[in-house]
Amino acid sequence: MPRFFARATERDYLSSSGRPNQYFDNRMDAAAELFNRNIISRIIVSGDNSSRYYNEPLDMRNALIQQSVPANRIHMDYAGFRTLDSVVRTKEIFGQDKIIVISQKFHNERAVFITRKKSIDAQGFNAADVTENKRLKTRLREIGSCNKIHSGSCFWCATKISS
Repeated sequence: MPRFFARATERDYLSSSGRPNQYFDNRMDAAAELFNRNIISRIIVSGDNSSRYYNEPLDMRNALIQQSVPANRIHMDYAGFRTLDSVVRTKEIFGQDKIIVISQKFHNERAVFITRKKSIDAQGFNAADVTENKRLKTRLREIGSCNKIHSGSCFWCATKISS
């Protein structure tokens, strides 16, 4: 059974307006679905834990427990400040060389590319996207992230992602 690596990508469970964050909710729903269907056996939740008031891995763990994922199947990575950090730690700290990345399609394209470049066998599972009016800021941020990988656009790093 493959392992699973979930990454918050700086997505709190609440949006800046204080409402539930659709990106976060959709990623946790997808992770719980794969676990509860016995497609994955363990989950690594990776994210920012830069202050005692901000803890993405703990928020993800709590959301997954609410969806019947046992706490002993959830492994927390507190130093996943960016996708590259999470990928490197997945292999070096958690010993995984075969994973499923769960995120929205736009992020999976970059995350799977980076993961494969670090010699980890990776597949992507696309969580449901968010409504159109919530996408613009995130898409603009993603363009900047892709430019860090390669000067130019992110289109070159697209890979086939299963959904």
